[in-house]
Amino acid sequence: MADIKHFETLFEEAEILSLQKNKAKSTAEIIKEITELFNSYSEADTIDSKEISASLKHRYMGEALFLMTTLSMRDNINTYAALNDQMNLNKAG
Repeated sequence: MADIKHFETLFEEAEILSLQKNKAKSTAEIIKEITELFNSYSEADTIDSKEISASLKHRYMGEALFLMTTLSMRDNINTYAALNDQMNLNKAG
């Protein structure tokens, strides 16, 4: 069984690996891939088998998150602060 990592550790490791794997891709290419993944995520709802649909959504979400770590690392985005800001805005509004 694999060691369970704290989410922050996993995210930071993903940022490093994704930046290495996707260094040749432009930001526009990465955003296009993320968009395609979320379109596929939405289409998974049309699959009759709930198990297959859930499995596909799991995969698509993981792939999208991995690609998003490329952007956060490349652009030096503090993802904790960005998410925290959005949480606070949504609590207020």
